[in-house]
Amino acid sequence: MRTVLTTSLLMLVALLFTPTAEATPLVRNSTETTSTAQNATAATPYVVDVLDSKQQRKAAKKAEKRQKRVERMKKRLAKWQSRADDDSKTAAIIAYITIFGFLISLLALHEEGNEYSAFHLRQALGISVVAVALSIIGSVFTLLTLGIGAILVSLLFLVVLIAWIISLVRAIKGSTEPVFLFGNQFQKWFSGIK
Repeated sequence: MRTVLTTSLLMLVALLFTPTAEATPLVRNSTETTSTAQNATAATPYVVDVLDSKQQRKAAKKAEKRQKRVERMKKRLAKWQSRADDDSKTAAIIAYITIFGFLISLLALHEEGNEYSAFHLRQALGISVVAVALSIIGSVFTLLTLGIGAILVSLLFLVVLIAWIISLVRAIKGSTEPVFLFGNQFQKWFSGIK
């Protein structure tokens, strides 16, 4: 008696929770020769499917929570990366502000392996070296030409100033385009800055 009730209950549960027409019918034709035990075995997979769907819903909820946790971690990581990008941008900008800015940027702000700040450190060092070399050569040239060479040296300093301003603006914008004339050479000459 107990197995008949259990079997009937299983069939009822299977009928209620099965969306397809494959479920065992509640009313049987008189011509059918199937027994209750056969109906019970036919209904058992549907009960298992119902249980599986509950487990699937729980698993889906867990997966959804896990996905939300992953999204929160990605946001935190992106926030930290943007801070790191801001730090490298700061290092790049400060590198162009006199030789002291270059030293502060190189020693305190630049992280080894950060290609963006290394690129601008090399550009800033190159522009500074050209400016120092131009001032030494310009002073000698001006003395030798009795002051007439000062006009040419002033024009060359204006070119260096324009290169410095362009590089500073590119650092502020986040660009890694080399400065005109010697920009690619600066990257080769000062490749030790990494």
